[in-house]
Amino acid sequence: MPLRPSLSSYLARACARLLPDPGAAPGYPGQLDALLEQALAAETGGTALAAPGGLELTSWHGQPGLAGEVFQELQVRRNPLAARDGQVFTPWALARRLVELLEPAADQRWLDPAAGAGIFLQAARTAGVRAAGCQALELDPAAAALGGRLTPGCVWRVGDALADWSALPADWRGGFDRVILNPPFRNGVERRDPAWSARRAELRARFATTRGPFDLYVPFVERSLEFLRPGGRLGLLLPNTWLASRYGQALRLWLAQRTQLLRLQHAPGLRLFPRADFEALLLVVELRADSVGGPLQVERLERGLEVVERHDCPQSLVTKLAAEGWGPLLQAPTLNRLRALTRPLGEQHEVRASLSADEFYRLDVRECPGLQPGPEEVRLLSSGALEPFRHTWSDMAVRFRGARRRRPVVRLADLSPARMSQTRLPRVLLANLSRRLEALAVAPGEALGVVNVMQVFCRDQAESRAMAAWLNSGPVQAWVRTWHDPLRMNGQLSLNRELVRSLPGPPQLDQPGQAADAELLRQLGQRLADLAGAGRLDQAGECLRQLDDLAARWLPSAGGAGPEC
Repeated sequence: MPLRPSLSSYLARACARLLPDPGAAPGYPGQLDALLEQALAAETGGTALAAPGGLELTSWHGQPGLAGEVFQELQVRRNPLAARDGQVFTPWALARRLVELLEPAADQRWLDPAAGAGIFLQAARTAGVRAAGCQALELDPAAAALGGRLTPGCVWRVGDALADWSALPADWRGGFDRVILNPPFRNGVERRDPAWSARRAELRARFATTRGPFDLYVPFVERSLEFLRPGGRLGLLLPNTWLASRYGQALRLWLAQRTQLLRLQHAPGLRLFPRADFEALLLVVELRADSVGGPLQVERLERGLEVVERHDCPQSLVTKLAAEGWGPLLQAPTLNRLRALTRPLGEQHEVRASLSADEFYRLDVRECPGLQPGPEEVRLLSSGALEPFRHTWSDMAVRFRGARRRRPVVRLADLSPARMSQTRLPRVLLANLSRRLEALAVAPGEALGVVNVMQVFCRDQAESRAMAAWLNSGPVQAWVRTWHDPLRMNGQLSLNRELVRSLPGPPQLDQPGQAADAELLRQLGQRLADLAGAGRLDQAGECLRQLDDLAARWLPSAGGAGPEC
C-alpha cells in the first residue's frame, strides 16, 4: 500500500506560480475554491483535475482523499494557524489501514466523531460497510458539508464530540460496533490563549483522563469508548507521546482497565502526515470488562506501511506496566537481565523532577546580556543544551517558546519556593538525548533544568562530578539501553523519576569495600570536568577507559533473557 505524494506540496508550488503574493490578489481565495470543486468532481465523478496555471494533476485522478487535501490546503492558506488548531486530515493509505485493522463487516454500525471530510467513512464504504450504518460528527461545518458530498448515504451532523451528552443523539451512547477517528491534537500548555484555557478547565472537570498538561486528543479517546457497545472496537490514529508522557498515565490506565488492546502499529522515524511533525501509531482496542483475550500484537511499519517486525505483549503485562507508570511498551523492561552490586540510585540520592511543562511556559525567559547571570537570575538549561560533562551554551543557541536564545535566564523571584531550593544545591542534571542519558554536574545557583530533565542532588561539588562521570560511563549507558527501551519508536528514552531512581548508584565512600573505587570515581570526575572546561575532551581517552573499567566492576551481567514480552 504505497503512500502517494502529498498533493498539498504540489498545490503550494502551483498556487505560488500563479499568485506569488496571495495577500495582494483579490481573486486568490476564489481560485482555490474553484480548485476544491474540481477536486471534488475528480474524486466523485471521475474527471481529471487541473491545477492553477494549467498544470495537470492526473496522478491523483479519482483517488479518495483528494478533496480533503485540497480543502486542508484552502483552510491553511486562509488561516495559517489551521493545522496548529488541531485539524490535520488523514492520508488515504492510513485510513484504509486502520479500517482494515477494525475487521469491517457490512452490517456493522460505524461512527467517526472527528470526521473531517470523511476519509475513514470513505474507506469503510470501500471495505463493504453499508452507508446506512455509517455516521459522522464534525465541528467544522465546511468540512462536514464536503464530507456529506463525498460519502452519500452516510449520516452527518455538525457538532462537538466532547459536548455534554444532552447535545448528542441519545442512541449514540454505547450504540456503535466500530468507532474510528484521528482526533484533533492541541498541545496542553504551549497555546496560552484564554479560550483554550477555559476549554481545558471545562474538559478537566468532565473527563477522567484529562490530567496534567493533557493534549486535546486525550478526552476524545475517552469519549470514543463511551460510544462503543460492549465488545465493540475502537480504532485510533494517535501520536506516540501518550505512551510515556506523564499526562498520558491516566489514559494508559483507562485503556488497560477497560479494554483489551488488540493491535498497535507504529512507524519509527517516518512522517506519515505531510503537514504535521509527529510520529503516528495505529491502535485498536476492544471494549470488554475482562482480560481473557489474547496478547497485544505490536507491529513496526516501514515506508509503504509494510510490517517488518512484530511481537506479542500479554494483556496482564500491559495492565501491570500501565499501573507502574509505563505505557503499553513495545518490549518489557528486562529488569532481571542485569544485577548491580551497589544500591539503586534512588536509595543513595534524592531525585526530583525539574520544571514541568506548565511551569516552564509560565516563566518569563530572557536572554542573559553577559556571560554570567545577575544575582537575582538563574540560567535555564533545556535537554537540548546538554552534552556529557559540559554545557554547550557558548556553542549553540537553544529554542525556547519560539525564540532562539544563547544564554536563557529567568528571575529567581518567578520561581516557586521548591524550585528556588533546587538552585542552591550541588546537583547533576540528566536529560535523554539520542538514545542515551546525558548527565552534567551543575554548581549551586548556576542553572535550573527544564522539561525532560531530572535532578540528582549531591552532598558537594566533588560528588556531583563523580556522579556525572558515573552516569556517562559506557557500562551505565549499556545498562540503560538493555534495561529500559520503552518506545523503540523514536529511539529515545522516556526519562522520568522512576527510571532515574532505579538506575544503579555509584560506589560510595562510606560503604564497606566501595571506598577505593568511590575515591577513584571522584578523581576521574574532576579530571573530566577540568578537560571539559579547557575544551580538551578529545584528550580524555585514557580517563574514559579507566571510568568504563571502574563501572564495569560494579555492573556485572546476570545472564538470562529476562521476562518475555
